Formats: sequence, C-alpha cells, structure tokens
Amino acid sequence: MPLSVLIEQYDNVLELLKHTVKKLSETDLLKKVPYEDGAATIRWRIWHMSDHNRYHQTYIQAVVKEFHKQES
Repeated sequence: MPLSVLIEQYDNVLELLKHTVKKLSETDLLKKVPYEDGAATIRWRIWHMSDHNRYHQTYIQAVVKEFHKQES
C-alpha cells in the first residue's frame, strides 16, 4: 500500500475520532465502559488511545532512525 494511502487513512481515522469526541459532554466522558476485567471511563479510554498512538509513533521513529544508521 502506498505511503500516501496510509497517511490518508490515518488522517481519516483521526478526523473521525475528533468529530466523535467533540460531541461528548462531560457527563458522557465520565461514563464507564467495559475494559479488560473491569471498566474505565470514556475519558480514560480516549486518553489511552492517544497514549497508545504516541507509543507507536515513537516506535516508528526509532525504526526509521535505526534504518538510516544502517544505510550509512
């Protein structure tokens, strides 16, 4: 899959997330939803998704950096 398509799909997912989250009220964000063996608030789940995304971005940057080192 071309990089341009991956970026477009990624951008679309982020826009969908922003569009959805903007509709939520403070009350909505405090609602609990199932998570693993318990429950977590919607606010926490959104934060967790963002944190997980940052983790993957950092990992991709490390892989690219290592790739460039091996090229030299």
